Amino acid sequence: MDRWLQQAVSQQLATRFELTFEEESHGFRPGKNLHGAVTQALKNINDGYQDIVDIDLKGS
Repeated sequence: MDRWLQQAVSQQLATRFELTFEEESHGFRPGKNLHGAVTQALKNINDGYQDIVDIDLKGS
């Protein structure tokens, strides 16, 4: 029952807030993963950006 409730709440929250996340935000989002986050970071570096605000790869 707990897992069912957690999943239901998660789906409602994701539906409500997904549109407010930046495209570059990868944490715990459907269709996003570690490889996409690293690819985006490398693209930003190659595009000349010099600062990364936060990148957390713990537990991956």
